[in-house]
Amino acid sequence: MKTAVDVSTFARAESDVAIKKIHDAVGFNAWLHYRAPVPIDQQNVIRMNRDTLYSAVVLDLSVPAVITMPETSGRYQSLHVISQDHYSYAKTSPGRYEITREEVGTRFAYIIVRTFFSPDDLDATNALQDALHVEGGGSGPLEIPDWDIEQMMTAREALN
Repeated sequence: MKTAVDVSTFARAESDVAIKKIHDAVGFNAWLHYRAPVPIDQQNVIRMNRDTLYSAVVLDLSVPAVITMPETSGRYQSLHVISQDHYSYAKTSPGRYEITREEVGTRFAYIIVRTFFSPDDLDATNALQDALHVEGGGSGPLEIPDWDIEQMMTAREALN
């Protein structure tokens, strides 16, 4: 049975659906790198940047994880941590960052890293994506409701 979505449950449903999409593609604690700008007609988030490449990972915070952002020689790179309740925070400097359930507030976290990209240096951008590293984190299972996507889309439209 599908779990109902309305304005009061929308944030959790939206986050869980995004988490499930990445988890279904690569599992826990593994990076999914978008190696080129996402085509405008294929964006799963409204208004994705055209000058950054995206990397995503889902963490099971039943075990703390550490994400390492590489030295970028001044190139913009940001790490955006999103809870299942859609609360978030960001880091914008190279370094090692411990991500815990206590800090995030939910068992699962969706991490998005944006790395500045210019068409003349795609290889350098991809190398910075490859230098992202995850240590630790749990191994699941992914326990989230089976949200009613049609109701979620209706709630999204109402909120927009």
